[in-house]
Amino acid sequence: MLALDQIPKDSLQNWQHCALILHAFNLYRGLKCTGFDEDDPMPESGSVLNLPNNFVLSSAEIMTFRYNHDENGEIIMKMIPDDSGKFIDINAIISKKNDTIYSVLIPVRNISDQ
Repeated sequence: MLALDQIPKDSLQNWQHCALILHAFNLYRGLKCTGFDEDDPMPESGSVLNLPNNFVLSSAEIMTFRYNHDENGEIIMKMIPDDSGKFIDINAIISKKNDTIYSVLIPVRNISDQ
């Protein structure tokens, strides 16, 4: 399991910090993580899926999370930084909404210990 306190602070880009915060928020809101890629095998029913130790790489250009939600079915969320690194383009496909792609561009803020 990935332990954020064991990741060197300079090994994550700001957009990756923001993507992990969004992932934590999705879990808090009741989404169940079922994979870190569209093609990941589904976990056993009732099991908790943790981030693997090698999940966050400073060279990663995209983060993908697959969730299941009681009301919306399967949700695939891709988080992609723009070329400037100042924004994250978040794209979500929701299975119970005719696989419509929802997209939003959010600004990335510096994350630091203060």
